[in-house]
Amino acid sequence: MNPHKAAHLVRSFSTAILLILMLWSSGANGSTPPKPHGKFLVYVGTYTAKDSKGIYAYRLDTATGQLTSIGLAAATENPSFVVIHPNGRFLYAVNEVPKYQGKDSGGISAFAIDRSTGKLTLLNQVPSGGADPCYLSFDKSAKHLLVATTPVATWPHFQCKTTASWEKPRVSCSTRDRV
Repeated sequence: MNPHKAAHLVRSFSTAILLILMLWSSGANGSTPPKPHGKFLVYVGTYTAKDSKGIYAYRLDTATGQLTSIGLAAATENPSFVVIHPNGRFLYAVNEVPKYQGKDSGGISAFAIDRSTGKLTLLNQVPSGGADPCYLSFDKSAKHLLVATTPVATWPHFQCKTTASWEKPRVSCSTRDRV
């Protein structure tokens, strides 16, 4: 197997495992972890070079261990790493590309999660502040999103504001500085 393809496969599998672990871990701001038995949404980011179109959703039944495909949750380019906001209502994805909107930067996409269908609704996209973003993480307050980019290691830092109304949730991230 081509070493580049093997690395992509390992990253995709690692992302799926990380998301499952995140579902069972406690969130920020003292939220309680989910009950050990139930059905949970699992999201898997992919590389979109061939047949893949973006982020795929699955339902995990922890009582039976069954993982059921829901299908494509959102079409977006190379969402190789995804993270769910600790409030459980939003998903952020890197768009691992060397150029985004004509600049030497990748992108970050913010989505609203429809808990009943598993589908994702694109809220907005912003440049990542460096080419090929590959990792996202929230700080303890869940107000700041850190982004790791490659091949030059940069850590752009975004301040995220989440407001929700009955009409449409809005997520906006703006670059604050580099860590």
